[in-house]
Amino acid sequence: MKLTFEFNGPVLKWAALTATLLAFQTTVWAEPHEREERGRPGMEVRHGRPAAYPAVGVRIGALPGPAIRVGDGRFFYHAGIWYSPCGGYYCVARPSFGLVVPMLPVDMMVLAFAGLTYYYANGVYYQAAPGGYVVVEPPQGIETVVPTQVEPAPMAPQALPAAPMIYPRNGQPAAQVQADANQCSNWAAAQPNVAGNVNAYNQAFAMCMDSRGYTVR
Repeated sequence: MKLTFEFNGPVLKWAALTATLLAFQTTVWAEPHEREERGRPGMEVRHGRPAAYPAVGVRIGALPGPAIRVGDGRFFYHAGIWYSPCGGYYCVARPSFGLVVPMLPVDMMVLAFAGLTYYYANGVYYQAAPGGYVVVEPPQGIETVVPTQVEPAPMAPQALPAAPMIYPRNGQPAAQVQADANQCSNWAAAQPNVAGNVNAYNQAFAMCMDSRGYTVR
């Protein structure tokens, strides 16, 4: 865009033009910068471990790929992040107690407290329930609990899953694909509801890989 000015007017006119140009430049820069700030993950440290998630209230235009509808449709879930429709967008939200998801978040923590087992990620506590894991209200005092180390459960020989087809969406090199696949395989095998259940393992593995930028078929 070409701008032409005449300088034969009073000094005040030049000052006004300068202010207009500065305001224009500020607006052009600020809009993408503001969008970047809204989408930037915040660092949370709880139970002794840091984790990066988008803050509650962050808006996105479309849900991520395999997000699932939970409950009556007011909430959607993907990779440990909950979303809720808000004015033509989807906003990062906190889920209602009682909602059930089929798989735990990739970076979940296992917490033993008062004789019960809880699972924690992204500010939300879960417990095992029919069909998956239910969002629960955290009991008083659980915030101080140290996570339990989870060891992958061995798969029965007859239940070993077939090798899936993995498609990198972000151009990841072969070495990175293999490293991510190994980590996701270990995480999937450590899911409490996976032992001897090939379908549960495959679902967990695919969810983990999707969160790292892969499509699994």
